[in-house]
Amino acid sequence: MPIKKGKRVMNKNKYLDIPYSFLSMLIVLIDGDGYICATKTAKGYIRINLIISLDIRDLSLLEYIKSTLDISKINTYPKSKVKKTCKLVINSTELKEIFFPLLIYHKLFFLTDIRQKQFDKAMFLFKNNINLYNEIPINIPSRIQVLNNAKDYINLPFSIIE
Repeated sequence: MPIKKGKRVMNKNKYLDIPYSFLSMLIVLIDGDGYICATKTAKGYIRINLIISLDIRDLSLLEYIKSTLDISKINTYPKSKVKKTCKLVINSTELKEIFFPLLIYHKLFFLTDIRQKQFDKAMFLFKNNINLYNEIPINIPSRIQVLNNAKDYINLPFSIIE
């Protein structure tokens, strides 16, 4: 199914060619150095982004992620003088149409409670077409994967321990 990305139309099927190993590595990176935020815009709408924030010395890693995913944008901070940090930002449309469905397709999930809750919140807002910030419910159902011991982590299909 084609989606509009900027001024060009893209075929979603090409994203299925992104290596599973790359996506599983990216999940671990997001768990450690990323977050999913739902913020209020000036007009009261919801802006949902996935952000990975790294030291400027790791800019090449973010550029690699961006080129592999073929979505997102990269910002550096501060904008002037000596740059100290860089951020990869995946916007709402890219999350809803490409990245989150790709994670679900590959049965990948976040391992930290905070990231899982952020993911659940974003998915709930997308699935229920909630666009206004003041319509976000206080209690959002959780799909948190329960991992009780070290063996549960080692037996994950996308375990980084091999």
